[in-house]
Amino acid sequence: KDNSPKSRRLLLAYSDECGLKYLLLRKWQILLYRDIEYIMSNKEDPRNEIITSHNIEKLIKELGFAGEFKFPTKLKSQRDIQINSDNFHQYCRYGIKAQRDLETDETAFEKTLIEIAEWIKERIEQEEI
Repeated sequence: KDNSPKSRRLLLAYSDECGLKYLLLRKWQILLYRDIEYIMSNKEDPRNEIITSHNIEKLIKELGFAGEFKFPTKLKSQRDIQINSDNFHQYCRYGIKAQRDLETDETAFEKTLIEIAEWIKERIEQEEI
């Protein structure tokens, strides 16, 4: 029995985020740390808002694949806060509970994260990186 689904989902969310950012840096042809550092410190650079984001849907959109993956839209915390691809990592990290009867949306969210991880893996393998 899996006693730590929140931990697994947290790691999966961060893995997806890192993988997507890796693909973005490749797309932008950013290879040096100093170039990444420049983007992250320069709020005037439009890429800054993207590379510093935790929003998985935003990262996918920037890669040109908006709408490719569907996250559940009904997932809410017990305090009635909407959970989305931007704050799901916090939801997991802090052990926040879903509203009653929305626990299946957590599983659906995880399924989407797994699909994204597999997609990232395929993209990396295609590039023979």
